[in-house]
Amino acid sequence: MNEIFHTEVLGGLEPGETKQIDDITGPMEKTLSYMFSLNFYGTESSLIDNKVLAQELMQVSRILMRAVPVYHIFPYPIADKIVKNFISADKHLDAILDQVTPVVNGIRSGNIPDDETSFISMLIKHPVSFHNGETNARSASNTALKIARTFCLTKMTLVHTNSFMMYELARRPELVQELREAIMKLDEKPTAKSLNQIPLIDSFLRELLRHKSHTFMHIRAAKKEILLSTGQVIPEGSILIAAVNDAQRDPEMTPMISDVPLNQFDPYRYLKGMKKRRK
Repeated sequence: MNEIFHTEVLGGLEPGETKQIDDITGPMEKTLSYMFSLNFYGTESSLIDNKVLAQELMQVSRILMRAVPVYHIFPYPIADKIVKNFISADKHLDAILDQVTPVVNGIRSGNIPDDETSFISMLIKHPVSFHNGETNARSASNTALKIARTFCLTKMTLVHTNSFMMYELARRPELVQELREAIMKLDEKPTAKSLNQIPLIDSFLRELLRHKSHTFMHIRAAKKEILLSTGQVIPEGSILIAAVNDAQRDPEMTPMISDVPLNQFDPYRYLKGMKKRRK
């Protein structure tokens, strides 16, 4: 691997030239954390710029990635002991709880405004339901743990989406300019809600999820019949990645709302669809 690196990456330098390879893990994690924060906490929340919370969430995610193979290799009782004794995330979860609890209590008491749609607001307002039908108000600790769990489960989706989003934007500087102009026209500070109302952003993100749906690796089989928002049905027992790919790319299943073929990326696809429906 080192030989390939020096030949392909560092080779071809002229005398006196140097090439630096930067690790983008840190900046990428910060970007993902900020994207996560906007939807989970809202644009005005103190948790957005909370570096301790962002770092602890990343630590829990890394620990989870190390713990999963252990459960695959060893029987559950043995794996559970290994994880609890050597790969425990308890101290990081406690740190997350310390950061989230004051905000949850502040929102409940009315000391912190709650006038913006966010995941944390939804968690606070919706009680916990039990199998016996009873419900209880969600505690601050339950809210914090739910946030940590959801972050770990959505991190890979964010990584894939963000990677392809950056790639497609880098290839289309004119699209970047159009998006900037649309955002600048907003009468208020951009929020998750206001950005979602910009047709071009909506079209771009929907096309991103449509065209790159196979990257999310839904290799499980459907446990029951699934009805998609498009009206299409995935039969019970079907492999999700294949069914979703057919639903998004097969011309016989997906209506053509753009002149661009379904196997090509078109950030304006749903924008064109809106215009056609208006006509």
